[in-house]
Amino acid sequence: VLVVRDERRANLDHQGLELCILRARYQRFVERVQYGLMEIVANGDVTGDGVVTIAVLSPYDESHFIPNYCAWLGRTLGIAVAASNVQVSTTGAANSPAINARVANADAVWIKGGD
Repeated sequence: VLVVRDERRANLDHQGLELCILRARYQRFVERVQYGLMEIVANGDVTGDGVVTIAVLSPYDESHFIPNYCAWLGRTLGIAVAASNVQVSTTGAANSPAINARVANADAVWIKGGD
């Protein structure tokens, strides 16, 4: 019985270690995303119009979390930000003049996903 309990404890400890490693990897991922968005907002006005325009590309209908986060970063840094989601779910959408214009007029493009 003690051996079984020890094996179970070892398995739980191993799972706990894996969980800690996953948390650390996730934290580094989140920090990279936050740093990347901060850099885009802080240095992104490439057109010189006083507004950092960010197109967030995704093949899916996304929440407004990233555009809102970019706007919050802009308010925090005192920089005007106009960020919006751009859904590109098909080749036809990718070739759409309207979508191409939104991307072409953006100072920065954030591609959602990447996994």
